Amino acid sequence: MSTGPAAKNGAPRAGAPHIPPPDPVGELTFETWPGGMGPPVILLGADCRSRVRDLLQGALAATRHPIAVLVPPSGRARFEAAVADGAWDDVDRSRVRFAFASDPNHALDEAFADCAPARMHGAQVIVADPTLSEDEATRFASAFRARHLREMGEIEAACRAFRANAPRRAIPPRSVFGVADRSTTALRFLGADMASAARHLGLRADFLELDHRRNPFRPLHRLEALLAAAPDCLLSFVASRHRAWGTIAEGIPTVSYWSSDPSRYDIERMRFSADDLVCVSDAAWCDHFARLNVLAHHLPLASGLHAAVEPERVNAEEECDTVLLVGNLPAVDDVLPRHLGAMAASIDEAARIYLDGNEPSADELGQRVAPNLLPADREAVARAIEFAATRLERLRAAVVLAEAALPLRVHGCARWESALAGTAAEGRWCGPLVDRRASAAAFRNAAAVVNCVSRNGRDGVNMRVFDVAVCGGILVSNDTHGLRNAFAIGREALAFQSVEELPELLRPILADPARRASIRRAAAARALRDHTWEARWRHVFDLLAARTGRETYAPTAVHRRAA
Repeated sequence: MSTGPAAKNGAPRAGAPHIPPPDPVGELTFETWPGGMGPPVILLGADCRSRVRDLLQGALAATRHPIAVLVPPSGRARFEAAVADGAWDDVDRSRVRFAFASDPNHALDEAFADCAPARMHGAQVIVADPTLSEDEATRFASAFRARHLREMGEIEAACRAFRANAPRRAIPPRSVFGVADRSTTALRFLGADMASAARHLGLRADFLELDHRRNPFRPLHRLEALLAAAPDCLLSFVASRHRAWGTIAEGIPTVSYWSSDPSRYDIERMRFSADDLVCVSDAAWCDHFARLNVLAHHLPLASGLHAAVEPERVNAEEECDTVLLVGNLPAVDDVLPRHLGAMAASIDEAARIYLDGNEPSADELGQRVAPNLLPADREAVARAIEFAATRLERLRAAVVLAEAALPLRVHGCARWESALAGTAAEGRWCGPLVDRRASAAAFRNAAAVVNCVSRNGRDGVNMRVFDVAVCGGILVSNDTHGLRNAFAIGREALAFQSVEELPELLRPILADPARRASIRRAAAARALRDHTWEARWRHVFDLLAARTGRETYAPTAVHRRAA
């Protein structure tokens, strides 16, 4: 990252003042743009006199984008003097990019060396140094605008070519492209695992992670990656094809996969077309799309853990007697808008009611708790109730197991440590499982793995259900239709209605090594056969084939090779 006046290889230029880069270096530190973020700012002149300082501080307050400070040759001596006098010492340099160059384009290249799309957005150019000649200031500003128009024109031309070729793309698909949010763990693993499985089946798969909270230029990053990949099939998450890709993707089959409740995502305003193959991980969610006259297909979550780590046979030396409780602790603040923060206590109470009985639903409780709110706020309250109920159930499970004196280890986010303080389970939190290999080993070798699915779904299950099974672990999870559709209860997995049942459910298993071994073998065999992402893709291929009048995609050369 070019945060100081240095050459592109990182070595300071001769005679240039040294401005230390921020620590740590590497990622941009601003939130999603647009949405009140303002445009990137280019500041001409940087000697940090009162006018420059006022403009800079105003720019820092008005936008959370990087600010390019371009120092033309005529202002370099003043800038160096300002640095020597300490005028830049109290400036937030983590968001300021410095560059020295007589040519505006070279200066922009240096300032945004690590973020080319920043140059393509319509930036605000401020002439900060009144001593700059009008010709010099105009030349810099005009050069940037000309470059911006040229680069955007090139992108538009590439988009037109992409759209023109889309209807003629290969059927069945030979390549797939998808994007997911890095800040959402589930989507990050979901997208990566689906892409990996597509590669195992012989497709070319490109998968892009974007941080929606830190990368203000993600629309252009996504567009550039899409044009470079030129895929035959797209993969979008919790969004229609049009919402995720716009008109550029018309004519390209898109698997629109929903691993979260669609009712929380304003689907009425999304445009669905024949290009969308809508798939939901919870069968109950098909009803949401049926009301929009959109056919949704039930495609449960699956596991990609078998591809990341080769399962090892469990033997007496490897197996331990520990019961694992695995999962993060969500919080109401994760989803509740700030202006509804005063409702947190009411939401916690509603979560207890929701968790302790089958009725009412979170939506009904949200209506009771906040009858006078706007629909969007009522939905936010209902989702917060689901988050609070999930948190409460996982905490209860830990305490119940600890009070029963069962050998317990809790893995998940750091919220566990303070949440368990003062309970029977205090000290049982052992940190997160750091990577895929650690997860596979822990699932495989534990005496049992307790899983509390998110209350965001009614009938479905989370990925951990399949991850545990595919590794030969003993899964103990909420008794849902999704679990019973996926595994034979008692033979391939265990189920509970409430966490209070866990001690009596687990004690016979802990005392019976032969039964544990039998469950491990049966669970792994079922998961490897039916619940990998390769299996899910084959189902998707069949659904896509039905639209073209073909019986299946499996006989094609690309899939025969994978088989």
